[in-house]
Amino acid sequence: VWGWRQTTAFLLPIGLLAFAIPVWDYLSWPLQLITVEVNQFFLSRLDIEFFVEGVVVYFPGVGAFEIAHGCSGLRYLLVGLTLTTLYGELNYKTVRSRCYLIVAGTLLALVANWVRVFVIIYIGYESNMSSPLINQHDYFGWWVFTATLVPLFFIALKLENREVSTGRVRATVVD
Repeated sequence: VWGWRQTTAFLLPIGLLAFAIPVWDYLSWPLQLITVEVNQFFLSRLDIEFFVEGVVVYFPGVGAFEIAHGCSGLRYLLVGLTLTTLYGELNYKTVRSRCYLIVAGTLLALVANWVRVFVIIYIGYESNMSSPLINQHDYFGWWVFTATLVPLFFIALKLENREVSTGRVRATVVD
C-alpha cells in the first residue's frame, strides 16, 4: 500500500521482535556445553581438584555446580544481539560495520557469561559454598555483562570513526 520505501522503516522494529521469539531456546543446550568446556579449561589452569559430568562441575569435599539453562548465556546473547543490531542500524551505513559490531557484541556477551560462571564457581569453591553470591548471582551476571558493554561501545565508536574517515556517513535531516 505504501510502497517499498515506507515499508523499510518498519523492518527494524519488526525485525527486532525476532529476538523475543522463543525459538532461541534451542541454543541454550549448545551454549551450556560451551560454557562447561570453557570453564573446565579455566579451572584446569588452577590447582583445583574437580571433575565434570555433563553440565555439572564437582568439587570433591566441597560441592557441585550445575551449569543450568539460565547459566547458558542465552539472555546475554539476545540482549547483546538486540543492542548491536539496533546500534548498527541507527549509526552505520555499511553492512560490513554492522556485521563487525554484531560479531563483537556476540563474542563479548558470551565472554561475559563465561567469566560470570567462572567467578561464581571459583568463589563457591574458595568459600566452601558459603558465599551469598552462590544463591544470588543473577544481579552479578548483569553487572559483568554491563562491564562488557564498555569495550563494545569503544569498538562501536572505532567503527563509526572508520566510516567517517572513509566518507560513508549516514546523513541526518535537521528541521
